[in-house]
Order: sequence, then structure tokens, then C-alpha cells
Amino acid sequence: MEKAFGYSQMKFNYITDYANSIAESAVQMEMAWQNRENFKEDIDIEQWLIRQTENIDQAMKELSVYLEPLSSFYESKQEEK
Repeated sequence: MEKAFGYSQMKFNYITDYANSIAESAVQMEMAWQNRENFKEDIDIEQWLIRQTENIDQAMKELSVYLEPLSSFYESKQEEK
């Protein structure tokens, strides 16, 4: 697999997937918040929002793992100078 600048196509696929998932979750949260008055009584929107924020936080941590190679690449370039 070809690599450049500390990345491969597969890494970018993961980065894109995580970013899209985070964005989709944020949109779902906003939609739920905007429609919070329309939910049935048996649905606890506050608890759902808390779980969503936890899921987004976890996805951001996982995304950061895939972003690291760029930093490592540039650090190694600085050491070469």
C-alpha cells in the first residue's frame, strides 16, 4: 500500500468515516433538541443526548489516533534538519 506524508489511503478512509459519523451524530442531536417537545413521555431526551455526547467523545478520541501519523511525519522531518 502506498504511503505519503505519514498516511495511506486506508488511514484517510478511517479519518473520513469517523468525521462523517461525528457530523451525523451532531446533526441528530440538534434535530432531537429542536424537536424535544414532540418526544413521547417514555423517551428521556436528556439521557439520549448524554449518550450521544459520550459516543461523539469516544469517536473523537478514536479519530485522533488516525490523525497522529501526520504529526509523527512532520516531527521526523524536523529532526532531519
